[in-house]
This record gives sequence, C-alpha cells and structure tokens, in this order.
Amino acid sequence: MSFKKLSEEYAEYKGGLLLIDEADAALFPTAQVNLLKTLGEHCRHLNLQVVMTSHSPVMIEYAYNESIAVNHGKFKVIYLSDTYRPVKVMKKCSWQEISNDIHTTTSASKPQMLQPKVNVYFEDKEASDFFAALMYRKPSRARLNEMSKVTLGYTNYLELITKKIPEFCRNSVICLDVDVRLKRKSMAQKNAAKSKNIVFLPGILAPDQLLLQHLNSLPPEDHFWSGAEQYTKSWFTNRTSSAINALNDNVSSRSIGMSGSGDSVQGPARDIIKTGYKNISDITKAAWRHWVKANPCATEKFLREFDVALNNVAKSNYALDGKVTKGRSVLK
Repeated sequence: MSFKKLSEEYAEYKGGLLLIDEADAALFPTAQVNLLKTLGEHCRHLNLQVVMTSHSPVMIEYAYNESIAVNHGKFKVIYLSDTYRPVKVMKKCSWQEISNDIHTTTSASKPQMLQPKVNVYFEDKEASDFFAALMYRKPSRARLNEMSKVTLGYTNYLELITKKIPEFCRNSVICLDVDVRLKRKSMAQKNAAKSKNIVFLPGILAPDQLLLQHLNSLPPEDHFWSGAEQYTKSWFTNRTSSAINALNDNVSSRSIGMSGSGDSVQGPARDIIKTGYKNISDITKAAWRHWVKANPCATEKFLREFDVALNNVAKSNYALDGKVTKGRSVLK
C-alpha cells in the first residue's frame, strides 16, 4: 500500500524493493499461495521486486513451479541448505531435491512415490480442454491420468457406475458436464448422485457452449483480442457465426443469465456449435484460461469439489488417508 501511495503521489516514482521475513508465518497453505499470486500482480503493476524468506514447502513449491514455467520469469527460488555445511546455495536442483532436503528424507523413502495415478474421464474433448485450464499449474495434477481420448456420454458413465464397475464407481474420477447435474431424472442418475467420485464442471452450459458464449460476450477492445497473433473479435465472429446463432436461438436468456440454472443446447444445433468450437481450436487453450481468470469463485468451487472426489478415490481404493499434502496423499 505504501508503494501504491508513492506511485500515485510521487512524480519520479520508478518502483521499489520489498523485503519480507518468514512470509508464511501464521498463514494457511491456501493463503500462502494466494499471497504469492497477489504479490505477483502488484509487482507487475507497481514495478516492484519482492525478496522473501520462507520455510514453507507450499510456498517454495509454488514459486519453484512458477520459475520453470514456459515463458515465465516472475519467480526465482534461491534455496539455502546447511545439510553439507557450511550454508550453501543449492543451484539447478529439482523440486524433489529441495523437498527431500526440507524433510530430511530421500526420494527412495517417499511413500507417495508408490501411489498410482488416478484416471479422470470426460464426456468429450471440450470437457477435457476445460479441465486442463482449471487444473493449470495445480500440484495435484501430477497425480492424474487425464483420459482425454476416452469419451463416453454421461448416460454411459452413469450406467457403468450404477452397475458397480470398479474402474468407474470407485477407482477413477468421473468429470461430467454441469447440465447433467441440472437435469437429473432417471434412477441411474439418482443412484450415481450418491457416488463420491463424480465431479461437475463449473458454469451453466456444456463446455463448448460456455466458451463460445464467454468469447462472444467480450467486446472487440478486450485485452484478450490484443495478442500478437491477431486473433481478433472479427476473426472469432467469422468462424463461429452459425454456432453463435444456434446458441442464441436455443438458449433462453434465463439459461445464460445469473440464475445458475438452465439446459444446454441439444439436437441438430448441438453439432453446429461443436463445429464452431473446432473452428477456433487455435485459441481454445488461451480462451479457457481467460474464462478461469474471469470466474475465480466458480473455479475455486470446482477445485474444492474435485479435491474431495480425488481424495475419496485415494481413500477407498489406494489405502490412503485422503488428506492432500502439496497435491499428494499420505500412506496410512
């Protein structure tokens, strides 16, 4: 806040340096990560550099993962260790090596290395694209096999769950489109609703419809359209006009409004919309990340629900206690 005040009142303001000792003190793990995200935003807007000390594995892991991300130079981890005395800077070490040193253990002794990955199933490619954006840079993603090439309709998944096929009723997480939740009617759906390994994507429309509606709502001057690749709003409109018309003709204003309820488009119009989604495949990854950033509450709610489903699978199937620690579970 002091730097913000200086930037507003001091004509020769050029930025600054902020030093924080033990930045994780008294902060819940989620708050530690949110602190880093918030500081990152302020550094960009106020031309700041923040240097902090921390013993928190959560903060160090997040900063490390950010430091190695493609085209990402905002974060840098300087790890100091006295393991080999005197204190030395551990250069070019992996997160696993840092974690081992923090916990005074070895890679061979870590129980989570024995944990098998959990399969996650989707209804279609659009859903798996959406999921990838929601889970972007989340530590728990390392525990997953995203079965993006296996696409079944929700009725198939619900039938497999109702028939108690182990892979689908307890061994994996089933990620369904939200419209299934909004119109549960059949006995199979009611039985599946009791399942602890189902999670529903956020929003109030099927993923392809949700993304098209989101992009269509962005004005031409929105920063999303200002990239060097020149994927402008006009470019989007030219490739999706039929899909947007089908969406507008079949979805009521209540369905895409603030009520939180509605049905996705079905029938022939569904194929037109899917084609529209394919026509903008060049920007879907960036577009989904834009949706995630624009909808933090819905995103966080989904991530909480997904962690619950993932932990239920780990607890019931892999003899784990279900408690997530930095995206991993601990053996009983």
